[in-house]
Amino acid sequence: PLPELRVADASAAEPGIAGGTEAFVVTLSTAAADTVTVAYTTQDGTALAGTDYVATSGTLSFAPGETSKAVNVAVNAHAFEATSESFASRKLKYTPLRM
Repeated sequence: PLPELRVADASAAEPGIAGGTEAFVVTLSTAAADTVTVAYTTQDGTALAGTDYVATSGTLSFAPGETSKAVNVAVNAHAFEATSESFASRKLKYTPLRM
């Protein structure tokens, strides 16, 4: 069976940070015998691309035996000033390219 892909939410260490990056940890449920490649893109939740964070897309390749990778997303300076915005709602959408 093919491994499942999981994406953990990223969260800011503290409100009002002055920008920076946050990492989403992407894991495979089990190590694969072959390379697994997936495409990803950020999606808006309560936070908006361009205003709160920089939209990001690309590909991740898991080598045989590898189960964890990180996707870094740039956060704009004011992103956590309003308590109604949550970095955790910025999800990654992914599409298997090759498994």
